[in-house]
Amino acid sequence: YESFNDYVSTEILDGDNKYDAGEHGLQEAEKGVIFSSFPPVLHLHLMRFQYDPITDCSVKFNDRFEFYEKISLGQYLKSSKELTNADYTLHAVLVHSGDNHGGHYVVFINPSGDGKVFY
Repeated sequence: YESFNDYVSTEILDGDNKYDAGEHGLQEAEKGVIFSSFPPVLHLHLMRFQYDPITDCSVKFNDRFEFYEKISLGQYLKSSKELTNADYTLHAVLVHSGDNHGGHYVVFINPSGDGKVFY
């Protein structure tokens, strides 16, 4: 759940990074994400590239990323009314091999959600 926690963490906008509120000028603010609901089928995309200003290039993260076969995302919802729609079973993982200029994709599919994976 570390990636979700990072995604929904609140950023404080203050100092040189204040929010520009137009005619109200620069204001201290909090910026973040709150989910009101999740779709029946959830597609997650991990950003595995980051711009490196020193080399003026995008760098790919090749670190190992682990994920659960089942996840419950109710804690990320604004209201607890939608909790029944926040449980998911992993059915596929799409993996990119290569860099930001090209490569290949491989998909690992578990259509029945029983842990048996097809390539």
